[in-house]
Amino acid sequence: DHIFDTTLGANHGFQKGNMTMTAHGKTTDDMRSVWSKGGVEYIIVGINSSSVVAMTERNGNGEITTGTFTHVSGATNTADIVATDVSMQQWYPPYQNRTMTLYIDGVEHAETTGTFTYADKVQFVETYEVLSKAEMVAWREAADPAELTPSGRTPSYIVTNTYEYDRYGQLVIYAGRLVLQAMPMSDVMGMQAAASGFGGGGTAAAQYYLRNTTSFTYDGAPADFSMIEPVTLVSSSGQPSANFDSTNTEAEGPFADSVVTLFDAGYVASMGWLTVEDVADDVRRTNCSQLGLEIRGGTGKLYFRILDKGYFTAQPGDFYSAVGYRYIGPKPAVAGRTNAHAVLTSAGNRYYADWHDFTGIDELELPSEFIGKQIAVESSRNAKLFGAQVGSTIRIAVNASGGYGTICLRVEP
Repeated sequence: DHIFDTTLGANHGFQKGNMTMTAHGKTTDDMRSVWSKGGVEYIIVGINSSSVVAMTERNGNGEITTGTFTHVSGATNTADIVATDVSMQQWYPPYQNRTMTLYIDGVEHAETTGTFTYADKVQFVETYEVLSKAEMVAWREAADPAELTPSGRTPSYIVTNTYEYDRYGQLVIYAGRLVLQAMPMSDVMGMQAAASGFGGGGTAAAQYYLRNTTSFTYDGAPADFSMIEPVTLVSSSGQPSANFDSTNTEAEGPFADSVVTLFDAGYVASMGWLTVEDVADDVRRTNCSQLGLEIRGGTGKLYFRILDKGYFTAQPGDFYSAVGYRYIGPKPAVAGRTNAHAVLTSAGNRYYADWHDFTGIDELELPSEFIGKQIAVESSRNAKLFGAQVGSTIRIAVNASGGYGTICLRVEP
């Protein structure tokens, strides 16, 4: 998430600099001490080695440059720190009170190692409290140097993530963010993924398909991810990011909320948001007026968005939530069928199917949980459902010669 004018979470923290100075002479007794350079104060947050100390801005979060740092307060060894090299790194964890609770078939499970079986679902419920940079600095200045994880500070917002694996081993993520203090915010991501190294093919043997997107000019040439593009188009070194917003998505229907990755090794990885909560159709385009999804240039990494409407000040009580899914399975063997899978969630079950350059009637097998249930079309393009009650299969009429068809079905309880 982009908050406090930086990226926090998913192995990101506030900025610190690993400062190189041969035989600096500092020890853990000098941790928490305050130093100054160019009118800016810094504190020592780590003694990495006899030639490297870690420092961070005391009242900001900027990058640190080489030079001479003079002592202000708190050190035992007050000799100047003359840094000849700086390596900027992440200072983390930027949170406190993290918990992870395991539930197997609805029963809390205290053991954290071993082999266990389940019949229905496994849930990992994670919560933690995110701190501002000021609270992180206040903790470091007050805490014993041996303490590595913050505690006892005033949090700015609470993150809750529930990772739920169904009986087929597929994943659903229930993501929530509760704001506790007024704070600058730009976006809430909620999910990210990378194609590299999966399925034996890596990014060189993978393709991206994005529903409901349109052709646009990318790096000076036409690109159309609705008709499938290679991951290497964006992941190659030096390539710019491919951003999806109102300029390259259809005016109606799902808005930059899903990606299907096709691997030459015979696998499909499908990720996205259910159109519920803060990703529901009636609020999605407002909540993501700046950006709906990013494919990062140079890596091909996927960055989803729950919220991205430009910088604003989030207020206490603001709450953002979404339900994401991740499906991994074999490529469909049926000619013309690109992807087909179910998503089982407490927010309602869904079935997604996609076709490219196909016209005809396709019969899809459904999981046993769907049999006898009422089914409704949540969104579609060039695809029509036959019938409204589910047996073990359903039939879809597809008219997508030279194009693509897609359908999302909502299965009623």
